[in-house]
Amino acid sequence: MNVITHHDLDLAIQKLKSHPNTLKEVTIELGLATWGCFLTKNNGEKDTLFESTYPPMWLAEYLEFQYYKIDPVVLEARHSFHPYIWNKERYPDTESNRVFFHRAARFGISEGITFPIHHHTSKEHDYIYGIFTFSTHKPPHELNKLLADHREKLIELVNIFVEAILQSPNWLKESDYNVMIAQTDT
Repeated sequence: MNVITHHDLDLAIQKLKSHPNTLKEVTIELGLATWGCFLTKNNGEKDTLFESTYPPMWLAEYLEFQYYKIDPVVLEARHSFHPYIWNKERYPDTESNRVFFHRAARFGISEGITFPIHHHTSKEHDYIYGIFTFSTHKPPHELNKLLADHREKLIELVNIFVEAILQSPNWLKESDYNVMIAQTDT
């Protein structure tokens, strides 16, 4: 699929609403190569969730070497509330960024769209932080157009999936989450 339309996103949203476990299929249908969702409670490693369709070898390396501590896409999301397009050109040319993007590129991960996640829970001091990111092989101008044309629909799509994760009894055991994936105003 070359150009993603509002109709494509509406169909994807309906599919996810009725079958939350179909994000991998929806992602492929939309031409967004892979996705990753990293969530942590109170910025700790104890209550951390990482789900993705990234290649298993990359995921193992990413977690083993704790790349999430140096990943510039993850670090940017800590201070951002808006979705953004990422690639290695967006970030300073530092040794750690060069190494990180070189390692990721070996697995076909070089650009994408990220949705920062920031949420205070109903418990007094609980805070959820994370990202949902699509990696893709679309050129930057197509990603910019996709985000400009379909920002709200993409946020809705991501929100459905993240809500399903947060309401899963296997992670936070909390039933009253209303997650703010990203702000829709510019």
